[in-house]
Amino acid sequence: KISGRITYKETEPGKTMRRIDAELLINMPIVGAIAEKKIAEVQLANLDLDVKAMREEIKGMLAATK
Repeated sequence: KISGRITYKETEPGKTMRRIDAELLINMPIVGAIAEKKIAEVQLANLDLDVKAMREEIKGMLAATK
């Protein structure tokens, strides 16, 4: 079972905060908790990469308009 919600809030002009609330439940004895932890770790790392990629793309777009 997986569920969640992503919300965005402008914290100041030009700055946005992304909040992720999620629940992951793998109903398997012993390995379920291990899998849940690993999936959460990988997902968080992917989200960090996503932010870096978005920043680079925006930087490139802004440079192209100059």
